[in-house]
Amino acid sequence: MLYAKRGKSKILKRWESFLGKCFSLLPFSPNFYTLLALLFAILTGVLVFLKNFLLASAAFCAAGAMDLIDGAVARRKKLASKKGAYLDTVVDRYVEIIVFLSLLSVNYPCILFPSRCWIGFFMANALMVSYVKAAGKEKEMVKSEVKGGMLERGERMALLFLVLLLSGFSKYAAMLLVIAGGVLSFITSLQRIRLVMRRAK
Repeated sequence: MLYAKRGKSKILKRWESFLGKCFSLLPFSPNFYTLLALLFAILTGVLVFLKNFLLASAAFCAAGAMDLIDGAVARRKKLASKKGAYLDTVVDRYVEIIVFLSLLSVNYPCILFPSRCWIGFFMANALMVSYVKAAGKEKEMVKSEVKGGMLERGERMALLFLVLLLSGFSKYAAMLLVIAGGVLSFITSLQRIRLVMRRAK
């Protein structure tokens, strides 16, 4: 079913469990890893400005890893909390915004419209995917958060990683991925809006 909440694969669960065991041995709180993800995102942005896309891709992967580790450590140490979940959500948005803004500094080719228009389109719709979910619950139209759609955050982060990686080899291919990401994010936000309206009390 399109809108069903997709569970994590067994491989991902095992990987998260392994990370939780390893990193919970260190004297750091889950929020430390959450903020570390933000620092890696800033580093990604700086590296994109410097046009070092290979290292930018690696830094972005590190930011994604921290996003897995904070939750794994929280569960392992039994420190999961609403404050931690809130901070994690806010940092997730900042991570994406930082990467999108850094892409504006890259001289991508014009495909029908200037590259900055496509990057802005992708960023706006990526944020709308998250906002539509939050707004439905905030307005008490749904009891639980709406999830699902064509391009959820995991897929979106993977797409951004490919954009960064390809930027060092083929800016044209990277821009095609940006366009695809914008279109798929737009469709995802519409899917979630439709689901919220259908579930509305």
